[in-house]
Amino acid sequence: MSLRILFVGDIHARAIKPISRLDENFLGTILGKIEQIQKMSKNFDIVILAGDVFDRSDSVLSVVLQIMRAFASFSVPVYTVCGNHDCAGYQKNTLETSALGVLLESGVVKKLDSLFINNVAIYGLHAYDKTVWDVPEGVGTKVLVAHKLLTNNPFPGGDCYLINDVAGLTNANIILSGDVHFPHEVEMPGKLFINPGSLSRLTITDRDRFPQVSEITIEDSGDITHNMRILDSRPSETVFDLQNYSDRLASELHTKNFVRTYAQAVISVKGEAHKIAEILEKFLTENGVEAQLHTSIMEYRNRAEKEILQEIKDQ
Repeated sequence: MSLRILFVGDIHARAIKPISRLDENFLGTILGKIEQIQKMSKNFDIVILAGDVFDRSDSVLSVVLQIMRAFASFSVPVYTVCGNHDCAGYQKNTLETSALGVLLESGVVKKLDSLFINNVAIYGLHAYDKTVWDVPEGVGTKVLVAHKLLTNNPFPGGDCYLINDVAGLTNANIILSGDVHFPHEVEMPGKLFINPGSLSRLTITDRDRFPQVSEITIEDSGDITHNMRILDSRPSETVFDLQNYSDRLASELHTKNFVRTYAQAVISVKGEAHKIAEILEKFLTENGVEAQLHTSIMEYRNRAEKEILQEIKDQ
């Protein structure tokens, strides 16, 4: 008998809308997505959540109750792993008193540690767990659900796990993951890596994608079929404050140009860099530049001088 799994990425339920979004009722948007998933779930045997159900472990009671009511309407079992936002400081002992802990206590969502259905073994790897990619040996198809930074490409300065590396470290046939908000679907011999991406579009970097879920069917033979299903969502120009984003980008570009120009000027005068700083300070003071802007410009100057010192050190 086959097993049909509906896999959902990070939800990040919260009462206050993210700063870059236009919709005032952000939680209502999330609940609308969960309602879509509830209707879809009738064609599946189980729903699995990737963790970070809540944006904060101490989410307000009104958010917890609304999420609880939403999942109470599901007619199939719902399981989740614990995300880093679901427990304070990656500490397992904080889960019991967290928002997710209350949701789990209600029974409408169950904690995924290990589960055996229709010759399929499913194991949870929580955010607070030591990262071990292997699962217990056994017959049938092995599925690992992990809330870990698993990705195709490394983050700049980020501490993440690369799919190509993990493929050699796990005996699981299917690795479902959250934490990373951008989707991936990677197949290689004997392995399938899936992350549908976060259900919530929290930041402007999400503007080029739509929320989606992953539909997975595991046959008795071990054959696996999978598909990403995009949810009904509004286009990014009606979701995000793109104009302010463009203004912020322009401001940052001006800052970088100032730092670069100032750095070049300092390098050109070599040992007399203090003279440029004195001239700049005098100009700002004499022309009555607003105090906050004055402070910002001097901070940019300090950044430039630090870059210069680093450049000299590297030579």
